[in-house]
Amino acid sequence: CAGVEKSRQPAERDATVTTLQYAKGFDITHSGDYTEITVFNPWKSGEVYDTYYLVKDNKTIVPSGGHTITIPIKSLMVNSATHLGFLDLLGETDKVTGVCSASYIYNPDILKGVEEGKIQDLGDAFNLDIERLLLLHPQAVMTSAYNAEDNNSKLMKQTGLTLVYNVEWQEKSLLGRAEWIKFVAAFFDKEALADSIFNDVAQRYNAIKAKTDSMISVFPAILSGQDFRGSWSMPGGQSFSARLFQNAGTTYHYADNNSSGSISTTIEEALIHFSQADIWVGVQSSTLEELAPEVMPNTSGPAKGL
Repeated sequence: CAGVEKSRQPAERDATVTTLQYAKGFDITHSGDYTEITVFNPWKSGEVYDTYYLVKDNKTIVPSGGHTITIPIKSLMVNSATHLGFLDLLGETDKVTGVCSASYIYNPDILKGVEEGKIQDLGDAFNLDIERLLLLHPQAVMTSAYNAEDNNSKLMKQTGLTLVYNVEWQEKSLLGRAEWIKFVAAFFDKEALADSIFNDVAQRYNAIKAKTDSMISVFPAILSGQDFRGSWSMPGGQSFSARLFQNAGTTYHYADNNSSGSISTTIEEALIHFSQADIWVGVQSSTLEELAPEVMPNTSGPAKGL
């Protein structure tokens, strides 16, 4: 469980470790009849957040101190829309029985499932409907940990359901985040497919980055996100988003910030630091006219300078 001290121990002689090129947040070790997955605490270096033992036979004996999960997983509740992308690439969206905040989801198969009632929308990921989750009773819940002591996770743990912590968003590079497809694939016994998908993605990304490095002479300023419930979340300077901005040849105000997560700011701060931004990404609205009342409530037209 979260908060358990555990260092990276050498694998047993008959064990094989999955090679990870970019991701730092997890390890996968195959040991005979089971696979051990370790998720590391992104907020406390050297500390384990959780451990999973994946087995194909539920009679398999595994070490103590972790969660035993029979694979491939048959049903899964997913509380972050970003995790659905991994499942889609692996051809496993049909295992999803529950989601959070369906309005943030773009996957047509998932949306169709929600519309038809085959997939339940359990509401806000920060305050999901625990009673409905219990009735749904998925084999596992794939969730993001949002801080070292996640109160929402504590509530979900009380249900007795197995929580699978997918903290890909804490990786410091986009390819590190993408490599979590290997983590997701392990729960469906599809690691070979995940390797193939990731290698293709990494090759294409690095090829584009190489072209960008040799072509860029102008570095446009970039703004990310928008106001949400009175707070404007910006990518930390060590986050995968900030690394992407750098690789794309842009300048970003918080590039020197040390956080690998999000920085919470206000609309006023955003306007001070980013009013002259050339590019705005991660906006939910489709037009400036639609966005203006939210960003600048006292204006009736587009927000000037953004």
